[in-house]
Amino acid sequence: MVRFKNRYLILSVRAKDGRFYESIGPGLAAAIKSSVQLQHGDEFLEAAAPSLQVAYHHHIAGVAIVRIGRAQHVKVLSSCLKLSLVDYKGVIVKLLKLTGQCTVRHAGSPVLFLERF
Repeated sequence: MVRFKNRYLILSVRAKDGRFYESIGPGLAAAIKSSVQLQHGDEFLEAAAPSLQVAYHHHIAGVAIVRIGRAQHVKVLSSCLKLSLVDYKGVIVKLLKLTGQCTVRHAGSPVLFLERF
């Protein structure tokens, strides 16, 4: 049995105007895919697409968790940091943490990130 090894990018995704937009979350995956395609081409997008997933987004906390395969995580991270628009809204993206495993536990409004190494 093969174990799929993933990397989790914990990103800070904030709107440039300081507002909290709920529509950033659903459009984040499409924006990341289009940024990957623009920066690294169609061939790399096809290699990264099966494991690329926005696992979690909280619009008030401005936190997003992106799951990606281990072989592609460096190029996807570079594409994520170059994002400037999500659903025609200006955003600022910063990397908070890069980790191997991440479990999201909901505890009311804030989110607890439990990581195992």
